Amino acid sequence: MEIISKTYLSILSLQEKLIEMGGRYKLYDGDLMEFGSLKGRDFELNHGEDYHYGESYSMDTDACEYFNGRLENYNHRVLDDFYFSFEEIEWGYEDYEDIVDVYNRKAKDWYVGNRLEIFDTYVHYYERDPKDFEIIGLEQQYIELYIYEDYRPSLDAVMNDLMSIKHDIEIKSYIANELHENYEYQDGIFNKEILKNVYDEDLREAEIEIQDFIDYGQDASAKILVEHAYEKFLERNLDINGKLFGKYTHLLKLIKLAEADGKEVTYSKIAEFTEDCSYALKFKGEEYHFTLGELFNSDPKKFYQNVSQKLSKRLLERYEQSILIQKAKNVFVGLDDSYNSGNCKVGTSSWTSRFGIDTKVIGGIRGDEILKLDFSSFTKRAVMQAIKRSRIN
Repeated sequence: MEIISKTYLSILSLQEKLIEMGGRYKLYDGDLMEFGSLKGRDFELNHGEDYHYGESYSMDTDACEYFNGRLENYNHRVLDDFYFSFEEIEWGYEDYEDIVDVYNRKAKDWYVGNRLEIFDTYVHYYERDPKDFEIIGLEQQYIELYIYEDYRPSLDAVMNDLMSIKHDIEIKSYIANELHENYEYQDGIFNKEILKNVYDEDLREAEIEIQDFIDYGQDASAKILVEHAYEKFLERNLDINGKLFGKYTHLLKLIKLAEADGKEVTYSKIAEFTEDCSYALKFKGEEYHFTLGELFNSDPKKFYQNVSQKLSKRLLERYEQSILIQKAKNVFVGLDDSYNSGNCKVGTSSWTSRFGIDTKVIGGIRGDEILKLDFSSFTKRAVMQAIKRSRIN
């Protein structure tokens, strides 16, 4: 039997289907993912439709976009809540034209592919007489072809939706784990005792309120996002007298301890390169910033002592730097000073190249000018060696 290609009418109807929707339809000739079969028993169709007598088919994994659904932070209750409501998620608000399939393997490996449609047609067969080549028999066979609408924006939209869902689960799981009494691995960013005196014992209400302060537009880890949200949560619940929930006086105690030592508690920008602000302990023009989360997780007196020590170290370092800069004005730093200070030749060569230093300058470069370029330990070693050399000479 020889195969005659599809009849003219079949070809015409297939072509019409493929050019429909601006020519976005294409013929799929890959393997199928059959859910419930031996191969597909570990897979679950999340977004798609049943067809072919109640059986579900999708593009095979190799033809789909892959999404890694493994979580760094997970909480069983958060996951249960998510999968319980998963069917209620209206994928249509992303997959506007409903032309995408989403399925997963054990909720870890996710696959997003174009939805397949069945196109029915017939293949015709015939036999020729070996003598005169006339057709002596004609048969036809019904076949099914799989086609799909190739529209990249729908795939990308659903992939982005999956990423958002994963990010949301990670954040909510992190909050739940930090508030859970029996969870072994915690960063301890919440003061659970204070929260329990305000909210229910299981802290579900506190959990929801902290979630409201999450900045989902910020590109950061779940831990960083939750820390920032917790800080906003605490600031929102401080009254005009500095009491948290109108009761806890950690900030007021810190202010009184600072005033007694001639210091002050301010609210200022964390650094020049950011608009973010936080509370700080200020003394002699130097500030040490801290978060309300750190404060309310500590005893106010011990917290003040710890921050004061760090502020004192910073003031001492600033004093030592000013002394070093004054002395550096009187010396010239050369290559030998860098080598004799313990800096390697490779590192010295890299440093001079980085800052465009002309190593052929007789006598070297003045120490304070070098420190203006770079105040790293590498540079300070070379400058201090030059100061030491000048004393000997």
